[in-house]
Amino acid sequence: MGLGAAVTFVGVFVLGPVLAVPATAALSWPIRRFRGVPGRLASTNARRNPRRTAGAAVALTIGVSLVGFIAAFAASAKVSIADSIDRNFSGDLVLTSGAFGPEAGFSPGLASGIADVDGVASVAEVRLGTAALDGVGVSYSAVEPVAATEVFDIGVVDGDVTALGTDGLAVHDDLAAEQGWAVGDRIDVTFPRTGVVPLHLVATYERQEIAGTAVVSLATHEANTAAQLDLQAVVRYADGA
Repeated sequence: MGLGAAVTFVGVFVLGPVLAVPATAALSWPIRRFRGVPGRLASTNARRNPRRTAGAAVALTIGVSLVGFIAAFAASAKVSIADSIDRNFSGDLVLTSGAFGPEAGFSPGLASGIADVDGVASVAEVRLGTAALDGVGVSYSAVEPVAATEVFDIGVVDGDVTALGTDGLAVHDDLAAEQGWAVGDRIDVTFPRTGVVPLHLVATYERQEIAGTAVVSLATHEANTAAQLDLQAVVRYADGA
């Protein structure tokens, strides 16, 4: 694909001035015939300066190529993310606020109400916050560990996410490798409201598209963050519901 695009570009750039006049004459006859004087003027103008016409064609070729590349890349990324979610997500229903950020979301009371409905096995709340891990700024997800592991597979590399408790932290394995962190290490986490809070690394994971850069428990989030809004609530139905 890359070689074909390069050959096309070189062909348009090198042969454009040579082919501009005959190509314009052949392709512009409907314009000359049906658009009258303006059509004839446009055709004549395009043939008057072949290099200028070829230059415009080159620019158009580059533009179309870029649009095609971006469209293909976006489609590929969308399919990849959707496939990852399909393979690593086992919830039956997702409620979302439609917004994104620590200050966006809906009341946790909604999740509590849904959990009391007959036929609902569990509801996993997901909240969002920001903090600094040993000085490294991150956005983190806050979850109830057991409920979250029932609907999300974040690809645990080491440790146990269900051990988050009130003083645990899980991070993406790339960040752990960059910072030299290992399970069991103490990490000083700076929250905007409470300042520095020591947490211990209980797990590392590989699927950042599912969990983000870091994960703490809802209990830790509630103790250190003022805003308590659910970004998502993932519902899992009981068997036979």
